[in-house]
Amino acid sequence: MLNVCRGFSLSTEPNSTTPGTATPTTSKGQASPTLRLVHSPKVRGDDLLTEVKCEGTLGQVCTGKVMMHVTEHETRRGSVTLTAAKGAHKKSVIVGDERLSVAAGGVKTIKASLDLTGAKLLKRFGRLPVNLSVVNTTSGETSTVATRNIMFKQLAHGTHVSGS
Repeated sequence: MLNVCRGFSLSTEPNSTTPGTATPTTSKGQASPTLRLVHSPKVRGDDLLTEVKCEGTLGQVCTGKVMMHVTEHETRRGSVTLTAAKGAHKKSVIVGDERLSVAAGGVKTIKASLDLTGAKLLKRFGRLPVNLSVVNTTSGETSTVATRNIMFKQLAHGTHVSGS
């Protein structure tokens, strides 16, 4: 027996290989394409490089976004830190993002750079702990498919990052 509800199909067959599992489906009954990380993200200066793969059937396209955000802690005196401070107010700040589109079965390297806010925070603190989120967009609905904690470090004065 196959139950379909809100874009998910749930198999309740006793002989099913994976009973009770749900997979997102499209309006045509096909499984929706999904993004996933291939390798661990790498930091190169102010840039983050990550490989994503689209898992789906031929002709489908995965769309989404790679987002980087930092949690700032504002103290009572108005100063901002990136580590927890007693009595501090937390605020999540986006410091970079990049839209992406990958054909089903394809792998793509995505380069997301720190925006002006992120660059200023990195310069001020020398290190920037960033939360990376890979978000999949299907039929107008978004879902986070991967999260990682990444550390940006300020380059020593006079060093240069070569493009690879």
